[in-house]
Amino acid sequence: MAGRRGAKQLRRKVKRAKKSVRRGSQKAKRRAAGAAKTVKQGAAKAKKKAARARKAVKRATKKAKKTARRAKKAVSKAAKKIKRKARKTRIAQASADRAAAHQAITDAHALFADAIHRSDPTAIATIYSEEATLLPPSHALVRGREAIREYWADVMSRRGVTNAALNIVELDVKARRAEELGRYALSAQGDVIDEGKFVAIWQPEPGRGWHLRVSIWNSDRPPQT
Repeated sequence: MAGRRGAKQLRRKVKRAKKSVRRGSQKAKRRAAGAAKTVKQGAAKAKKKAARARKAVKRATKKAKKTARRAKKAVSKAAKKIKRKARKTRIAQASADRAAAHQAITDAHALFADAIHRSDPTAIATIYSEEATLLPPSHALVRGREAIREYWADVMSRRGVTNAALNIVELDVKARRAEELGRYALSAQGDVIDEGKFVAIWQPEPGRGWHLRVSIWNSDRPPQT
C-alpha cells in the first residue's frame, strides 16, 4: 500500500516536472521569438537609416558638385572680368602714353622751330639726349649734345637758315621708345632752301621727358653739283 502511494507521488512529480519543462520551453521560445523580432526590427531600422544616410550623402555630394560648378563659373567670370578690365586699362594707358608722347614731340618740334628762328643752337641741343646721334645727309656722324649744338650752329651760320617746320607723318609709341616718321622744311629769309623726310627715335629720360636719341634725314631735292 505504501509502495503504490509512493509510486503515484513520483508520477505526479514527474508530470509536474514535464509540465514545468514544457512551460520553460514555451517561455524560452517566446523570448527567442521576441529577441528575433527585436533583432529584425533593429535590422530594418538600421537598413532605413543606412538608406537615409546614403540619400543624404548623395544629396550632399550633388549639392557640393553644384556649388563647385557655380564657384568655378564665378571664378572664371571674375577672371574674365579682371582680364577685360586689365586690357581696357592697358589700352587706356597706351592711348594716354601715345597722346603724351605726341604732345611732347610736337612741343619739341615747336621748340626747334623757335630756336632756329632765334638762331639759338643751345636751345636746339636741349631737345636731344646727352648721348644722342645725328646722321645728316652728306655728313659724318654727329654724336653728343655739344657736337649737335655745334652742328646746328654751323648750319644756321653757313646756310643762313632762319625758319624750320617739322611735321609728324607717323608715330609709333612704345613703353620706352617712340619712332617718328616725319617731314621737314628749312627756309632762309622766307625761301625754302631744303625739304625732305626724316626718321627720329625718341626716348623718355627721368625728370626730363621725351628727348631725341637718334635722327636721320635726307632731302627730296637733288644734290647740288
